[in-house]
Amino acid sequence: MDKILAIANQDILRELNIQVAIIAVILLLVLVFIAFVSGVDSKDKTKKVVFWSIMLVIVVSTFFFVGTTLYLNAISITKGPVHWHADFKIITCGQEIGPVDNKGLSNKLGTNILHEHEDRRIHIEGVVAKESDVALNKFFEVQGGKLSTNEIIIPANEGLRTITNGDRCDNGQQGAWQVFLYTTDGNTAQQQKLNDFVNYVPSPHAAVPPGDCIIFEFGSEKERTGQLCNFYQLEVNKGNLKIR
Repeated sequence: MDKILAIANQDILRELNIQVAIIAVILLLVLVFIAFVSGVDSKDKTKKVVFWSIMLVIVVSTFFFVGTTLYLNAISITKGPVHWHADFKIITCGQEIGPVDNKGLSNKLGTNILHEHEDRRIHIEGVVAKESDVALNKFFEVQGGKLSTNEIIIPANEGLRTITNGDRCDNGQQGAWQVFLYTTDGNTAQQQKLNDFVNYVPSPHAAVPPGDCIIFEFGSEKERTGQLCNFYQLEVNKGNLKIR
């Protein structure tokens, strides 16, 4: 129970970290300004008070940040920061939907922990408090979309695209969302169809492969897909990977 409560409070601690950082910066700026206008006389009592106040702000805020960081690492499922990746493709009626162009300076769509860089790759970077924070449905959510068993809302350059089970392709055929997963065992990749794809958490690998290849495909029902992520295909072409 204590573990559950601790994880539930991790978002509060992260917000508190931001607030403490803002307050510390404001205090330091005010104190530096006071030191500047008080003159350069080292014997001036005001300047000494300001100096020790600056030191106090720095020491207290540093201890706070170190303490909360150690605590968040301790309660996280990863026990510290991680750097995982998984590649993906989104296919609707045989056509691939590319990632939305990110117009921000960071070229990052999502959060610091969970995002992509217009590279068809899921990036999981930082301390993961609980698995649901980096599940596939969360990945769509942080980009402004949605993932459910019945519907996927995809952020695209022309706006949000909503595709629901039962919608028809241009050929008039009804489709449904299916998700296929490639994982590796040595130089062999296995494919499986995910039933609970909404809550799936990518495998803990930095490189792809061996990191996952995830295919989101809307179309007729089937047990396997012929689609493959780009870096998996590259390794297949090199003869370094076989698909089973």
